Amino acid sequence: MNIRLIVLIFALINVNFVEPVRSNPDEKLTVPAIISRHGYICETHTVVSQGYMLQLHRIPHAKYDNAVPRKTALLQHGLFGNSAHWILNGPRNSLAYVLADAGYHVWMANIRGNRYSKGHAWLQKDSQQYWDFSWHEIAIQDMPAILDYIKGLKSDSEIAYVGHSMGSTILFAMLSSRPEYNSYLESGVALAPMAFIKDIESPIIWLSSTVETVAPVEMRHGRHEFRPAVSSYVSDFVEPCTPEHFRTSSCKDMLFSLCGANERQFNSTLLPVFVNHLDMSTSWKTLQHFAQELDNEGEFQLFDY
Repeated sequence: MNIRLIVLIFALINVNFVEPVRSNPDEKLTVPAIISRHGYICETHTVVSQGYMLQLHRIPHAKYDNAVPRKTALLQHGLFGNSAHWILNGPRNSLAYVLADAGYHVWMANIRGNRYSKGHAWLQKDSQQYWDFSWHEIAIQDMPAILDYIKGLKSDSEIAYVGHSMGSTILFAMLSSRPEYNSYLESGVALAPMAFIKDIESPIIWLSSTVETVAPVEMRHGRHEFRPAVSSYVSDFVEPCTPEHFRTSSCKDMLFSLCGANERQFNSTLLPVFVNHLDMSTSWKTLQHFAQELDNEGEFQLFDY
């Protein structure tokens, strides 16, 4: 038998033993759909703050227990995030599910401008006025409105606030600027907190001077919304982990350079899910606010006009 024919036959046989790459259904599902897929109830609530229609996702009770919980938790995501970031590791390893099964009403907020909170009562979402905010406005306007809403439904319960990254910045700014809201909270938990950021080691600090230069121009004359996919200033940073490239080693290298290298904590199986739920839409003003802090030795401060 011809040796080439033998090689071809073996190649064709081996194709049947190659396991196809199966996508995780959570890649394309919305937060309510993911939560429902895992057997939990998910409610969607809308809070209006300064015209912004903020969507909250709520898990009202444990998976196997319909009893009304006595405790309440509010989870606030960070920059480039949304409520999905509290559920993407699945029921055993995601804080939202763990808290629900531990007896909490679990609320997950979405900041103005992300995919779940794009709506506005009178402003167009591509207008300069719509995107004229930083985390300061979220802290002193939106978060109090969210807490008032939750308190109105659960007046007998203090709230455990958990903020990740910019979610902790929002907490610190709100409690210092509107101290009356301290009484609403049972506790405040800051994960990867961001306030005084002078010790940041990530290469992203290199972008601060660029942002300081570009943001005012973009806010006045260009794209008021910051979107890396259309921004030549940062596209080189994010392109390796776009859906077309996230299975390559360059994506892992980029993530490790920005966030720190840790092979044990790198979940390549869930990476496509994480990438598809990144919410890279935010305001240029938010980035400029952080850049101002970096340029001012990490000082925790108001926006400098």
